Amino acid sequence: MTMLKVGVELAGIPFTELNVFKGAMVSNSALAAICVLSGLYRHLHYDSYPLGSSFETYLKWLELRRVQETESATREGKSPGQYWLDIEPPKVWFLFTRLRC
Repeated sequence: MTMLKVGVELAGIPFTELNVFKGAMVSNSALAAICVLSGLYRHLHYDSYPLGSSFETYLKWLELRRVQETESATREGKSPGQYWLDIEPPKVWFLFTRLRC
């Protein structure tokens, strides 16, 4: 038995539930939501109008879903869920070129 598994079991969380939780948190959807909601995407340097537009569109959809989920959760007396999972995040393709000296 690994130390992580022992620690998780001592905390009262079944190991299988931790794997599901980890999978949900370490996903493109979760990381994209963090990047956009924190404003980190504003620090990217790109010269593609469609890419910039896709960030803005994604941000609008995230905000709309956040408001909907928060209102729904409030009505039902529960915590808001992972509203970002059903929104397709923008795709960023990095092209690397070799520098010639």
